[in-house]
Amino acid sequence: MRVIIFAGGEAPGFLPDLTPEDYLIVADGGARHLPPEVIPDLLLGDMDSLPKNLQEEFKRKGVKLKIYPAEKDFTDLEAAVQTAQDLDASEVVVVGGTGGRSDHFFANLLLLAKCSCPVTWIGHDFTGYLNKNPLILKGKPGQLFSVIPLTGEVTGLTIEGAKYPLVGANLSWGTTLGLSNEFIADTVRISWVTGKLILLQIF
Repeated sequence: MRVIIFAGGEAPGFLPDLTPEDYLIVADGGARHLPPEVIPDLLLGDMDSLPKNLQEEFKRKGVKLKIYPAEKDFTDLEAAVQTAQDLDASEVVVVGGTGGRSDHFFANLLLLAKCSCPVTWIGHDFTGYLNKNPLILKGKPGQLFSVIPLTGEVTGLTIEGAKYPLVGANLSWGTTLGLSNEFIADTVRISWVTGKLILLQIF
């Protein structure tokens, strides 16, 4: 089951195509990014960013609410991601969750990197992919993408269809070697052997 989480922060660059099989979670202020005709399965958070009247409207539509105290040891997005993992999600898609405070952005990146299933992160100017290996990207010539290691080393990295191809390369944590690559056609193929990375496709 794919779980789609609408998180707070800046509006995403686009919305994913939704299907009836998706499980939709709204994390507090992420309700701003939810199309008005869409009814989520769950609304959760401390509700510091969602007016009371909108909470009541969700309740009237039959949406399940899970409200946390404002002073807690985790963010609304972390609660949503944990719920997705508890549901044994086959994939998590996070809509939003960027912009605003820089500390939230970096914390969200590390939070999503912990997920055991594939993750797609739709930000305001990028789409991020984690735990998708191999990965086939669709784009257009000249479009930028970056590959950033999130573990000590990513081994056997192969990039095809890009201006700067790689074959069986190793990327150490902290390197900038994978930044600012470019599509030379409509498709880029990426695979690696060990390690964890995030691939950022820039709009």
